[in-house]
Amino acid sequence: MKIYVIGNLEITDLDQFLVYSRRVRELVAECGARFLVRGGNHYPIEGHWETHRLIVIEFPSRDVYDRFYASQA
Repeated sequence: MKIYVIGNLEITDLDQFLVYSRRVRELVAECGARFLVRGGNHYPIEGHWETHRLIVIEFPSRDVYDRFYASQA
């Protein structure tokens, strides 16, 4: 069963974020996961949700996600 991770990132240091994001893209690809959403313009249809940089990552399984999350990398 696929697992989806949703993140709402507030970037306070662009230089560090760029270093971080390159490494995360590599790690996500290495474990067979993929980004479905990465930034872009968005707005809530109903209610109020303060978003910054929205990401959605699809992992092939919970086991793969758990290994990714626990990884020292």
